[in-house]
Amino acid sequence: MTVKIAAGTWVAWLLTENFSAIRMPADDFNIALTIGETRANLAYRESDAISAYLRWPYRHASESIVATVNRPRSLPDLVRAGAGKAVLPCFVGDLDTDLQRHGGELTELRHGQWIVMNNEDRHRPEIRTVADRITKLLKSYSDLFAGKRATRS
Repeated sequence: MTVKIAAGTWVAWLLTENFSAIRMPADDFNIALTIGETRANLAYRESDAISAYLRWPYRHASESIVATVNRPRSLPDLVRAGAGKAVLPCFVGDLDTDLQRHGGELTELRHGQWIVMNNEDRHRPEIRTVADRITKLLKSYSDLFAGKRATRS
């Protein structure tokens, strides 16, 4: 059996960094992770917008943009290489000891995280197990998501 997970770049990164908390060796299912930057429109099952943190620089600092990437995972690499600043989620930037925050939180980028399951499949034991484990993992990082903690512990 396969449990399908769709997530944005950075939540997917957190899930893969903590994969042993999502799938245990004794589990009889596998995980199929789909990663993307479009936000799902659950009512129509279509993508309706690019993540706000990717749009923010164009709206507020377009004159400072010297490089762009089509995969957000390269943003910290560009900053480390001296290309300038990047807008990153707190839980990404704060964990990278080579990066430092510049300015305060961009409150207009704050948003909730949802775990959504297909109504027909949400009672399947493997789906429920994975959803519960992801919930536990994300809750354990809640201070980091809110920008209140700069370490994994």
